[in-house]
Amino acid sequence: METLILVIGDFHVPDRVPEVPQQVKRFVESNSFNIILSTGDLTSEKVLEWLKRQAPLKVVMGNMDYLPLPKEEKIEVHRLKIGLTHGTGVWPRGDERQLVKIAERMDVDILISGHTHRPAISLRNGRLLINPGSATGAWGGSSDWTTPSFMTMKISGEKLEVETFI
Repeated sequence: METLILVIGDFHVPDRVPEVPQQVKRFVESNSFNIILSTGDLTSEKVLEWLKRQAPLKVVMGNMDYLPLPKEEKIEVHRLKIGLTHGTGVWPRGDERQLVKIAERMDVDILISGHTHRPAISLRNGRLLINPGSATGAWGGSSDWTTPSFMTMKISGEKLEVETFI
């Protein structure tokens, strides 16, 4: 059995960009995801509702969100424990040592975070750290990255594939 997960976040619609880019929308809407994991900073109910229509959704609150969302989420897929956090409070943004500590505290194999607006994947201390970047390419507080990005995770038995889309 295979599980296909969309990993996406840092939309900032409409405060920094007017809408989700059409190429991102087309990709999301043309795939059948088992679950969507979002790192937050949706900044609008419109984006939240769109994501909910695509697949079951787990989303955390970003530092720019005013929606009633949890700060962290944790799920298990095929015996892999996956944690989800925005990354607010990690300074400098995306600091891997601090992200590993969060993963250890949450007792997860994979920690998905956002906040940097820059896609990244690394393995540290036996924990996989994943950041999908910004779905819209919105500017971020410490990033000059302006290209939309997101990721998919395909979990099949003991096999995990992570793919970045830019």
